[in-house]
Amino acid sequence: MPYMELDPIHENTSSHFVMAWEFLNVFQENQDISDSLFGGALFYNNKVVCTKFNVSSTRWIVNLIDSTGNTEEYGLKRQYYIAYETIDSLVNLVGAEKLEEMLSMKNEENNPEYINDEGEQIEETELVPGRVRVNLCIISLQFGMSLALMYNSSSKDDTFIKSVDKVIRDNSELCKNLGELLQSVIASDLSLECIPLTNSREDRKQGRFADSSNCYNFFTFNELTDMQMKSLELNNKEADENFDMTINWAHDLFRQRPTTKLILRNHTGSFYCRKQFGKEVFFQRDSSIPFDNIEEDAKTTLSNDHNINLI
Repeated sequence: MPYMELDPIHENTSSHFVMAWEFLNVFQENQDISDSLFGGALFYNNKVVCTKFNVSSTRWIVNLIDSTGNTEEYGLKRQYYIAYETIDSLVNLVGAEKLEEMLSMKNEENNPEYINDEGEQIEETELVPGRVRVNLCIISLQFGMSLALMYNSSSKDDTFIKSVDKVIRDNSELCKNLGELLQSVIASDLSLECIPLTNSREDRKQGRFADSSNCYNFFTFNELTDMQMKSLELNNKEADENFDMTINWAHDLFRQRPTTKLILRNHTGSFYCRKQFGKEVFFQRDSSIPFDNIEEDAKTTLSNDHNINLI
């Protein structure tokens, strides 16, 4: 899945993510929108900047943006879609109590009666068991950005979108600053885009580079602050995809069971997954690193490079 890479030594490494998260929160904090909104995601040049959706939903939206193209000016292009999201994923976005309240909303215009083969009226949730119909709107913003909002199918589209338009206009300065920041980050990182970096922070500052055996993938998520940090340096598409799938699977396992540590391995490399003090940390090395050493390697590398201390 395409995403905005974070360079730990770039002065704006966390700024664009924090600003993007702030921009998405503006919609969820708006009274005219929050009652209908499940969540949002922001993209830059068809790459994920910040998302509140799970991996499968985000990947689906990326493909929609890529297939419809993008525009430079806000308002020239919008795309509307209908999807069926799992109840669990919606609960993760808004909570069980609010989801029940949102699903109880009825709008005759947007919620027609459904009749089964026996001529009996059925509930919409029975059409696709375990899933709920939702609406998705993708709006083109300036600077190559795209905003995706998933909202309740019971909402009136025109009323919801008018409220969204007003929020975008009212926060045009934030949107402009975010777009300019993303452009500056991309411009400054072009020279490093395909160069494998060493696992030493000082080496990176001095511009010294090593072979890919010194590279690794890592991702951290703090559930208390919703802050995330991610870096993929293995330059291996299959390994990157495996890393994303491992993060998704391990994150679900951490939520469902009292597990706090996982050590895994497949043909793409070794994985170390750790949960401590409300933070989840995921680390991947390629297959050249002995499986028995992955835990110590993760602790040493992340401590030296990113001040992430694992117990």
